[in-house]
Amino acid sequence: ASAQTRYLGEGLFESAMDKYVQGLYEEAAPMYERFLQIAPNDFQGHYFLARCCAILGDTLKAKDYFERSIRILPENYDARFQYGKLLLAGGDDTGALAQFERARKEIPDLGSAVVQIGNVYRFRKDFRKAMEEYRRAMKIEPGLAEPYAAAGALFRDQGDTAGAVRSFREGLRKTPGDPVCLYELGITLRASGDRNEAETCFRKAVESRPRYSEALTALGDILNELGDREGAARLWTRAIEADRRYTPARERMSSISSREKRE
Repeated sequence: ASAQTRYLGEGLFESAMDKYVQGLYEEAAPMYERFLQIAPNDFQGHYFLARCCAILGDTLKAKDYFERSIRILPENYDARFQYGKLLLAGGDDTGALAQFERARKEIPDLGSAVVQIGNVYRFRKDFRKAMEEYRRAMKIEPGLAEPYAAAGALFRDQGDTAGAVRSFREGLRKTPGDPVCLYELGITLRASGDRNEAETCFRKAVESRPRYSEALTALGDILNELGDREGAARLWTRAIEADRRYTPARERMSSISSREKRE
């Protein structure tokens, strides 16, 4: 490629990354596509386009670009990790497990891939193996909150509320302000009838991760229960803007529209 072409490509990639960082995925995706016309073998172009497509709900394109990125750089942890999450979300637990195992092989001292392997077993309802993987992740990376959040959710699913709360709080002790532990703790406390502390957890989760759709929606639910419909609608709208695939927030906004029409 000529120097001018490389210069144009670099500028286009930088512009795409600016949009991506701002969460403007619909604007970033076509920029990455144009960039790949200039640099068809660029790993980052394929990888970030795959991430955009996944976030925007275009699963087929996301799979295609993840696979292309992995062909270019087979040893990349992030590509395999994110591709595995996409496959598991789509129900392909076998494909997901293969990606997570390879990611773990590439960087064995990171706990996140081990947690995801546990999530595969949880998906398969093999809860003993799932918990084994979560505990393995705790040992591999002691300061990581993620395995405590996953273990807590598993405890909750099995009806052990006290065990769930202990696990979430331990995760927060390891990583204060962890948004997932805060959100999961809030869900558990709300189900137990402690709406006030649940609201505090959801607010802290949103402060820590402003584009956390699940936490935004849960906080909106509490405001709606308290009679603050406008506040709830603002939060649900933010949840949709953060993740267009997130159905619960869309359903709540549709319910508001239907109610307003009736009124």
